[in-house]
Amino acid sequence: MTRSDFKAFGHLMARASVVFDADVSASKIDIYAQELQDLSLEDVSRAMQTCIRTQKWFPRIAEIRQAALPVETLTAFEAWTEV
Repeated sequence: MTRSDFKAFGHLMARASVVFDADVSASKIDIYAQELQDLSLEDVSRAMQTCIRTQKWFPRIAEIRQAALPVETLTAFEAWTEV
């Protein structure tokens, strides 16, 4: 994310705070933005949407990152050939 994305990111955080009925301070938004700045706003937005659909509680930074980054899955054959 770039500096110009922070306002949109704040809206994402506000939306999630409503969904999860959680208090989100300006400090928390700043910390989350700083720790997620290496991701694009689109990736963070998609990850927040995933978290809203799958999490019971307001997501931690690690959960947002996990939802944003693709997980490489192998087929059984691919895994077997790596052994």
